[in-house]
Parts: sequence; structure tokens; C-alpha cells
Amino acid sequence: MHRSAYTVRLEYPMGIAAVIIGGVIVITLISSVASYLTEKAKRKSPERESNLSDIERRLALLESRTDDRDERVAQIANDLTFVSRLIEQRTEERK
Repeated sequence: MHRSAYTVRLEYPMGIAAVIIGGVIVITLISSVASYLTEKAKRKSPERESNLSDIERRLALLESRTDDRDERVAQIANDLTFVSRLIEQRTEERK
């Protein structure tokens, strides 16, 4: 039997499908790795670092303001308790 150079005999008819599917999987993996590396590089950018330090500074400022307000509220509560007792004492003295 004579074979020409252009005829191909497939030993495994599913082989070409396996090659195509394998190629799609490899291309998908390569693009996923490239996307991951790009995102990783973006996360370490200097602009992001400066934004992060600015946010941390603002958060510390807000926390200190909150602590200051909490202290003032506690002081007002103590003053209110003192005034309330003082009023009660004055009321009892007048009876």
C-alpha cells in the first residue's frame, strides 16, 4: 500500500482532541499566572503604599479623636452624677 506525504493515519482518534484540550488548559493556566503576577505587582506599587500610609495616619487620628470624645463623655457622666446627687441632697435638706 502506497501512502502519500499528505495522508495522516490517526493511531488514536481521540489524540487530536486531547492535544486541543491540553492546549486550551495550558493557555488558560498561562493567562491566569500572568494575571496573578500583574495583580501582585499592583499591590506592591509605591502609590498604593502611600495611600495605605495615609489611610493608617487618618485612622490613628480618628481613633485618638474617638478616645478623646469617650473621655469627655465619661467626664460629663461623672459630673451629671455629682450634680444629680447634689440636687437630691438640697431637696432633702429643704424638706
